[in-house]
Amino acid sequence: MKAICDRKALAEAANIAIRAVPSRTALPIQTHFLITAEAQAMRIAGADYELQIETTIPAQVVEEGQCTVLARILSELVSALPDGDIQLASLPDGHVELRTPTSEYKLFGLPPEEFPPLPELTSEPTIQIPAPLLNDLIRQTIFACSTDPSRPQLVGANLVVEGNLIKMAGTDGNRLSVRRATLEQAAPEPISCIVPSRALSEVQRIVSPLPSDTMVQIGITQNQIAFRFPDICLISRLIEGQFPNFERVIPQQWTRRLTLQTKEFQSALRRCMAMAGETRRVVFRTENDKLTLLAESSSFGSGREEIEVIKEGEDIEIAFDIRYLDQFLNVVGTEGTVIEMTGSLAPGVMRPVEGDDLTYVLMPMQLI
Repeated sequence: MKAICDRKALAEAANIAIRAVPSRTALPIQTHFLITAEAQAMRIAGADYELQIETTIPAQVVEEGQCTVLARILSELVSALPDGDIQLASLPDGHVELRTPTSEYKLFGLPPEEFPPLPELTSEPTIQIPAPLLNDLIRQTIFACSTDPSRPQLVGANLVVEGNLIKMAGTDGNRLSVRRATLEQAAPEPISCIVPSRALSEVQRIVSPLPSDTMVQIGITQNQIAFRFPDICLISRLIEGQFPNFERVIPQQWTRRLTLQTKEFQSALRRCMAMAGETRRVVFRTENDKLTLLAESSSFGSGREEIEVIKEGEDIEIAFDIRYLDQFLNVVGTEGTVIEMTGSLAPGVMRPVEGDDLTYVLMPMQLI
């Protein structure tokens, strides 16, 4: 293999592909990139047995072929080199030579055939989704996913597509966040799968800086999902098992409803957060058009905040996890937030004041 490419393009590609390279592994080959040169392009792939990211950059291919190099070393080296062309060439001993007009390096490699097999997906069904919408689907649900490996079905988000309707849901058992949207083109058949949070985090890193008119292709097989961006392909294993029927969890009625200014509400919560300590409990207490927030801990003391609300229904006293409230307000994206409740022991429902595309269900905490 021998190819010439631009340093900046190689550095950006390596910084993306290295996200799939495990920091700790018993297999040395998994700490390497697989570099493929063919058809006037260079592909840089990082992978373990759960996730693969492959990036493609233009290159002048002198000799087609493959090689492997340590991912961290190549990424750090290329990032530190001056702008200009870089030549990569595999050597007879299996190592790789990197040259610039003023530098020459020999990088140790391993046989390319030892690299984990890269899946070839003939993805059916396939859907297309605008990059900003995909970013919102992930951003507004992934924070609610569980991090407990003993509940593997919850360590990921449920992606559901039915015709033109697309939904993504994340839950950890104490809260649920559901984002809904409409696709321009209907899916050829219904889809329901659990995508690991790790993969979704990497998708969000890739998709967030893309132009708003970029379309992303999503292909799904029985046990894998592929996200195809311009010059980047991410493939992840799906989580096996059944995701909870989240639609049944969402309360359909309410007896109390509060409408608040999002920024004012979140600022008051964050001031209370310092006093809540390890309990993370904040008590809501309404009286007429006022909402009082109470936080107390045995270590730090107590705090009280009062904000104006639009209240519908009777007064209520209820406690929530203050961190879970704050995380939802980070992603709600509207000036106003609505909280719907039926009682102090029943879950509360939070939504943007406009639209019904985002729903957040939060279990209450015990009042003391």
